[in-house]
Amino acid sequence: MPRSWRPSTRRAPRSWLSSAPEAPWASPPSVLGLARELASRLNVAIVDCDPGCPLGLLTGNDARPGLHWADLPPGEVVYRADRLVAGLPRFWRAALLTGDGRAGATVEQAQAAILALAAVHDLVIIDLPRGQLPPPGAQVLLVTSRELYVVGAAVSLVRRLRGPAYSLGSQESGTQVRFLLRDVGEDLSRSEIEDLAGADILAQLPTDKALAQRVARGLDPTSGRSRWNRAVAALADVLLKEMGESASQYGDEL
Repeated sequence: MPRSWRPSTRRAPRSWLSSAPEAPWASPPSVLGLARELASRLNVAIVDCDPGCPLGLLTGNDARPGLHWADLPPGEVVYRADRLVAGLPRFWRAALLTGDGRAGATVEQAQAAILALAAVHDLVIIDLPRGQLPPPGAQVLLVTSRELYVVGAAVSLVRRLRGPAYSLGSQESGTQVRFLLRDVGEDLSRSEIEDLAGADILAQLPTDKALAQRVARGLDPTSGRSRWNRAVAALADVLLKEMGESASQYGDEL
């Protein structure tokens, strides 16, 4: 990875969410829920790097005016942050960069867009494709369930992140790899998952039938006052506290 991927220590840490390889639709609602909670208190951008553009589908982004991946020059290595942000649609208060029916992001587009958005936002939340590695310096949240095959895939990804070729989550990198646990399945307990992966579970997200119904009806998946919404709000508070503590080390104020 080029040095330009490394985040500035003057800004709040970026959070990156990725579903486990066998659960591609696990993370998009969490990304949107966190973005909605955090955008009321921080300047937040959301980047949908999944080729299927699930965030665009969940938010009905095809009907929103603004820039999509297909509108950005594919060969550019640098985007002007002010122009990019001005052209993006909004999900609540967060800038949203996703795809429509034309195309998703190329690797080059994603890299250039993330760097531009990080320069003018407190936090960039990214939904990564299955198994794609995030840039060094990221705070990684992997969404998993209790099902054995999903946990196995997530553990494999954690080991890959911490391997010699990447070394993410090591003491030297200063970053963390943690889980968001979906309350699905009964194969493994919370402690067993943490022991297998050698990573902590930051939060547990309950099963919410209302969430599934809202998605099926094409409604905003983050609306409502269910247990899932309360769990996401609590997770946002934890992340805000962590970012505040991190920023205070460099004299920044959130």
